[in-house]
Amino acid sequence: MQKIVIFLIILFLFCQSKIEAYAFNLVSNYSFENGKEFWAKNYSGVLFEILEDEAVEGTRSAKITNNKTSSFGVEQIVLDISSTLTYKISGWIKLKEPYPEKAFLRIAWYKSFDASGSQFLTEDTPVATPSSSWQKVELIKNPPVGINSAKIRLLVVNGSAIFDNILVEEFIPPSLTPTPPPTETPVLNCAGQACLSPTNIPTQNLFSTETPISYENIYLSEVYPNPQTGEKEWVEIYNDNDFIVNLNNWYIDDIEDGGSSPKKFSLTIQPKSYAAFDLSTAMFNNDGDVVRLLDFEKKEKDSFEYKGSQKGKSFGRVSFESDEFCLQEPSKNQKNNFCLNPTPTKEVTSTKSLITLTLSPIITSPTKSAFSINKKVNQNPYYYQNYYQPAFDIKIDQQNDLALVDKKADVLGIYYKRKTNHYSFLSLLSFSYSVLSAFGIIIKTLRHFS
Repeated sequence: MQKIVIFLIILFLFCQSKIEAYAFNLVSNYSFENGKEFWAKNYSGVLFEILEDEAVEGTRSAKITNNKTSSFGVEQIVLDISSTLTYKISGWIKLKEPYPEKAFLRIAWYKSFDASGSQFLTEDTPVATPSSSWQKVELIKNPPVGINSAKIRLLVVNGSAIFDNILVEEFIPPSLTPTPPPTETPVLNCAGQACLSPTNIPTQNLFSTETPISYENIYLSEVYPNPQTGEKEWVEIYNDNDFIVNLNNWYIDDIEDGGSSPKKFSLTIQPKSYAAFDLSTAMFNNDGDVVRLLDFEKKEKDSFEYKGSQKGKSFGRVSFESDEFCLQEPSKNQKNNFCLNPTPTKEVTSTKSLITLTLSPIITSPTKSAFSINKKVNQNPYYYQNYYQPAFDIKIDQQNDLALVDKKADVLGIYYKRKTNHYSFLSLLSFSYSVLSAFGIIIKTLRHFS
């Protein structure tokens, strides 16, 4: 009887647990067992070969060689894409020596139903790290609204790489915690004592929500490496997924093999949200360092390098579409602030003078109006220079102060134009009239004497 009860309990737990559904791969000839079928080069200079002796599964794989510094390779059209689903794009890559600069997968989204016309957006997996072993790269993404098809691309930069088992499939997150069986209320009998029926035997949760997962689309957002006195260094991370992630036993590290031990942390981050954590002890160098985000297996997920720092300032990511960071005012657990460093100086030339214009650092359109001030250029009375400057941080009684404009670096633009002198034309008319009058008098005098 006891064995039957145990069997029923196990069967009940199995039925209650959510089993991951089978995901259908949308890529045809995904392992190149049928040669080059369904695949095409996206640049004529790419060398596309089928190998018979290296494969993750089966007997074949694809070797792609591209000697250009731009990303080229082979691609395949993927149909029946739905913007309401989440997709996992994955594949195996093996680099060939000398290692290429990059090797990765790219998904290009299209609004058309056959991947024709212009691509709407492209998204890349992490690049393969320098190694001669097979390594898996993957990306989990929701297509933008209105997307109906895609192209999966296998890309290489300046070198050769082998690709195998390319997948584009619906992503169904694995269930970590099954719904526990209902607990029945004890039946009171036996002179007021609680008697449990066999179905009320307490059960133990056989699954744990602390199982580490190596998520994709997790980025370093902001780092505070040079804190004010009494503050701690901290790192902010952004979850670019449409679901909650639990970063259990992940790590933050500085430059690889730099001597210090990685700092372990755990964070729960909401979809499309930020979360930061303080480092217990200092890790980063003020004069420059590398910041690396590692998963629970200490595999690098994101990194960036900075040169020098300023006390009380942070380094924030400019955009999650790029790897650029800049110095900014700290914005812990919030959207990053504007950059403090200006962009490189540009020169505007003319036939009359040379003006050096320092552009302001990454400024969006001002929320209030801008004002302009006229100023002579090189003391030339016929040329005036117009300064345009945001007015939201300047007092009204200072808006006509030229010295204030000269001191400001956040000038939005400069142009100059020739000042038209209307009086010169009138003077010419007056002079012409005088000359004609004089000629008239001379002619009349000559006629009189004749």
